[in-house]
Amino acid sequence: MALSYTGQFLIPTASTFTGSGTTGIYYQLQAGSSGGSDTLNALLGAMGSTLEGQWGGTFSWVTTTVGSNYQIDITYTGLTDDPADDPTTGELSALLLVDDNGFIYTAAITSVCPECPPSVNPEDATDCLSCYQQEADFCDTPITILGLSDNTDYTLNILDSQSGKTYTYSVTTDGNGEADIDTGNFPTGLFSPYNSPFTITIKDTDGNPVVLTYGYVNYSCIDLTIINSYSA
Repeated sequence: MALSYTGQFLIPTASTFTGSGTTGIYYQLQAGSSGGSDTLNALLGAMGSTLEGQWGGTFSWVTTTVGSNYQIDITYTGLTDDPADDPTTGELSALLLVDDNGFIYTAAITSVCPECPPSVNPEDATDCLSCYQQEADFCDTPITILGLSDNTDYTLNILDSQSGKTYTYSVTTDGNGEADIDTGNFPTGLFSPYNSPFTITIKDTDGNPVVLTYGYVNYSCIDLTIINSYSA
């Protein structure tokens, strides 16, 4: 049962996506496309809205610059329906973007386990391509990220799934390997249930991605959901 997917676009930074940009969603048995957008992020957002409207779940992406290209890592998790069970579509297989000049860029979509089983040996943790699911109460500050090396500097890339904007935040862990996100350092009301989930990726001082190990499972990112647990 495929209820979680990942994929990756590699797009030249010189490419433009305005009113001529086009998206494509490909399944084993059918495909569809649509167009019209002001920015690349808006086009990705439209693609995500189409998928979420069809299958539920949360579509998000993290953009990093690699040389002369944008590397866009797609995560689509928590689907309520499995495309593979639909005889008219079949499995979700690829996403497509066409820039203003008609150049085509594709991202092969891979289904991943919703929950990866823990390994017996902590030194042989199972890799899970889905993000670790973390919750924080609305108005809580700080929000704490666990599982890092102690007394170490890191850079957090925090993607707002609603606006598509990524915030870069520097932290230093304490002696327990905990990093605090002070929500007061961000726009007022950003960390709210209306904007979540936030996708957090972490890099070390050399710019290398950091792997987090929770319960003998390796994760490359965190999906942070803000919940309103206040009760009168």
